[in-house]
Amino acid sequence: MVVVAVIAVVIIVVGLLANPVHNVRLLDAKTVYFLPETLDASIYGRLIAGDQVMDFSSAKVPEFADFIKELKVDKKEVTLSWNRDQNSINQIHLVYEGFGNDGTVYNAYFNFNDDFSIVWVDNDVKPSAFYRLKKPKEVKKFFERQLGSVTQIREVGSAEELWKAHTKYVGDNSAVSKLIGLLPVPEGAEYDHFKLHTSKQPYDIEIVYSVPTEILEKYDTENTSIADLFRKNALLLLALVDNAEGIRAVLTDGNREVGFINGREWADFTVGCDVRDYAESPEKLQELIHFYTAGTVSVQYSIAKLGKNGEILHDYSLKNEKQLAEAIVMDYMAKSAVWEGIDINTLEESYLIRQTYLETNETQDYYAYLLKDDRAVLQSGIKGRYSVLSDELYSELIKSFDQLARPFKYSMTNEVRFWVKPDEPAQVIGEVAAIQWLNSYKEDNVSETERIVDYIINSVTVLAVDMAAGDREMYDYIVNVHYGITTAAEGYSALGDGISGKGIFDGLFRILYVKDLGGGNFEIVSIDRGN
Repeated sequence: MVVVAVIAVVIIVVGLLANPVHNVRLLDAKTVYFLPETLDASIYGRLIAGDQVMDFSSAKVPEFADFIKELKVDKKEVTLSWNRDQNSINQIHLVYEGFGNDGTVYNAYFNFNDDFSIVWVDNDVKPSAFYRLKKPKEVKKFFERQLGSVTQIREVGSAEELWKAHTKYVGDNSAVSKLIGLLPVPEGAEYDHFKLHTSKQPYDIEIVYSVPTEILEKYDTENTSIADLFRKNALLLLALVDNAEGIRAVLTDGNREVGFINGREWADFTVGCDVRDYAESPEKLQELIHFYTAGTVSVQYSIAKLGKNGEILHDYSLKNEKQLAEAIVMDYMAKSAVWEGIDINTLEESYLIRQTYLETNETQDYYAYLLKDDRAVLQSGIKGRYSVLSDELYSELIKSFDQLARPFKYSMTNEVRFWVKPDEPAQVIGEVAAIQWLNSYKEDNVSETERIVDYIINSVTVLAVDMAAGDREMYDYIVNVHYGITTAAEGYSALGDGISGKGIFDGLFRILYVKDLGGGNFEIVSIDRGN
């Protein structure tokens, strides 16, 4: 019996060596920083397969979460020189709540190429590497099964058909009717009729859908996923009807109405240019259809405090933290009431929010300021129009800017002192300082709001300071450190850097001020965040 047992063990070990584990679950892959618990916190989502789109509610989330949890991939990453946006043909987009219970929501994108052989994950912070799926046919079947179950959602008409119905005027009843007939209709709704508001500007198109009362109650909020369907429809109509200024979709059960309004300024903001540029050809229009479903817009924000004559007093990049800026801008675009603005250069104080579209490098400026009656407003352009900004958003803007502008004071549980062999060059002193400083954040006694588990130093530059004798007590070296970190917990928070939560964050910067204590001993006496 003992001999048999030994032989069995040997056979198992040899089998494992001969057949090493080459695959893992996607969520366990090395560069995928996404917890299964986060999937379970999802509140709704969207499935995209080429030009087909299906929005799903929280009731269907568990089915998608279980599917993603069981996805298996090759353990080894795949090296591809792909444009991620162009190859995000198929996608599961989940929207989930943070663990702070503060109402903040986050995005997770599970992207698949056209034949479902490759997958990668993007959490709006840093995308994962590419991985090869073990069973692409099963993934494709899952997508087909989901889309096949939504029999009441009509696909958007072909780009060719839509483009042929392109018209210059809202009053072109025939062309507008043709366009509306080619647009998707939400599940549970029936297209009823449309109205053209052409008696005075702004010229609007109103599309009315009939729904049962129980369906209307389900969609009685602009936070519902149906709003995304109407946004896509509005983008297409505003691209294809030249002088239309707004699109209003209305759901009604005969007694009540729920309306969704999207204007031209919103559309131009969404695509980063005049949306009508996409009506140049069927091919260009197809880009717009794919653009919205793939979510390819890439916008960077910066904020600046301005004085009189538009002088920039302080300016900062918002980096990864852009939800507030987006909320402020979208709040402006959602307002129908706007007033003639003032010349920003005449103000004693204002705040500039600048959008930069990374694909085209175009910018759009918005200015937040207080009127004489202390109402907060947001103005588009230096002499554009303004709308009233909520006190809450304005206060958050001031608070965020103050956190960015506040002189950074380094605080640690222990002081950072280190030893370097005497007569080592300044570069070595700076590199050791950077390593010791970052290592101090890995200690067990560091709180979860600051603790990290790993880091990478991208570059270190050092300036030796020749200070006057009376200033020698200050510092002797200025060390510029560019680095990235892997945080230890969801509670991590660095508002000044625009980052929070558990994950990998790169592109960070600090200035370390190092004092020579003599005998090879050094101390980091202060730290600045820089810009």
